[in-house]
Amino acid sequence: MNKDFMKLVVIANVIAIPVAYILLTKWLEKYDYKTAVNLWPFALAIFASVFIAVLTVSLQTFKIAKANAVDALKYE
Repeated sequence: MNKDFMKLVVIANVIAIPVAYILLTKWLEKYDYKTAVNLWPFALAIFASVFIAVLTVSLQTFKIAKANAVDALKYE
């Protein structure tokens, strides 16, 4: 289950990182004092999004696996 969500997270990062990089460099060009755009915030964002996705899916999977199936069927 984590693998399916990881694909979505990676696709979202592949789309978002170049767009964010381009917009950030265009925005920073307006200022007199130039600064370089580091790549470590993007790497940190990728790591954080992957970690949050894995943690969320794992906790939900554990919660469903721990639940009693009889109680779920009783309400349906």
